[in-house]
This record gives sequence, structure tokens and C-alpha cells, in this order.
Amino acid sequence: MSYEIYNRDIIRVKTPVITLNKRGRILFNVAATKVLHEVGVEIVFLMWDKDARKFAVRATNKKDTRAFNLRYSSGNKWAAISAKGFLNHIGHNKDKTVSYQATWDKDQMTFEVSTDRPQQHSPVPTKQPQPTQQSTTGNGHYTRKQEVVNFLREHGPATKGEIMAKLHIPTGTVAYVMNQRDTFVNREGRWHLVS
Repeated sequence: MSYEIYNRDIIRVKTPVITLNKRGRILFNVAATKVLHEVGVEIVFLMWDKDARKFAVRATNKKDTRAFNLRYSSGNKWAAISAKGFLNHIGHNKDKTVSYQATWDKDQMTFEVSTDRPQQHSPVPTKQPQPTQQSTTGNGHYTRKQEVVNFLREHGPATKGEIMAKLHIPTGTVAYVMNQRDTFVNREGRWHLVS
């Protein structure tokens, strides 16, 4: 028997791409993350031009209630923003994950994206491990508890494993959240919301 060695295709992504995913997150590919990290971006404004069907992600150093925190993965391979409200505002279809080529304006410290030109294939994986920092409700972001509450409201009673698989929440975090007996109750192995 003779074997041949498989040559895997390694795709080097040099073009900044921003992906809007089903979970209400804005994801930045390696190239876009590199740009943001090199200039030290941690807080951004999300902007929408309804007439031109464009959105922008502008860096800021201002503490502002309208600003969003940018979260980097370990090793800075990708970055993400939790932005369900913004994606609803611009009319993003929650059933789809869509990627767009982004243009960096270094003078304005802004990525610009035209929603009229989605990419055919997403170079950013749609199931990313989540950043370890917790979101707060101050900017419309959901806490882990609220994510579980929303999931159970939408899907009904579920096992701990189903909750972890669908929400990509670590075991320890799910266990901690589910111990809040004023909100959750376990009946025959399935978690329910307390009425």
C-alpha cells in the first residue's frame, strides 16, 4: 500500500475582513486585528450610514456610553465586539453569518464596510472561542446569566450540555449561573426558568 502525503491549503489572509455573525458579534480577521492591535485600539464607536448602506468601526479613547469594548483573543489572532443591538439597528439578518472586506482609514482610525458587497466565503471561522472577559449590561451587552435566560426563553428547557454547546459557555460558568435558584430550576435533568 502506498500513501501520499496530503498537502493542506494554508490560506494567508492579508485583507482586513469584518464578519457579522449569528450571535450578535462583530468579528475581525487576523489582518484587521493586526491593524487594530498595532495602533492600540481598545474602545470603538459603531457607526451606520443608512443611505450608503455602510457601517464603520472608529477607534476612540473616550469613555462614552455609546462606545463598545473591543476584545482580543489570546495571541491576537482575532478580535470581537458584542453588538446585538447595533446589528439589529443596521438590519443584519440574525440567521446568517456574513463577511465583508473592510477598508482602513488610518487618518480617521476607522474601518469602513459596505454592506452591499458581502464576501462569498468567510475567512473568519463562524465558531470562535469567546474572549475570557465578561460583558456588562452597561452598553447593552448581555451577562452570561442573561444569555442563558434568553436561550431558555427562546428554546425552552435544556440540559446543561445543550446550554454549553449552543452558547459556547465553559462548564464552570454554566454551573455557577445555574446555581442561582431564584432564576433557574432543574426538573428531571433539564433546566427551566423559575416562573
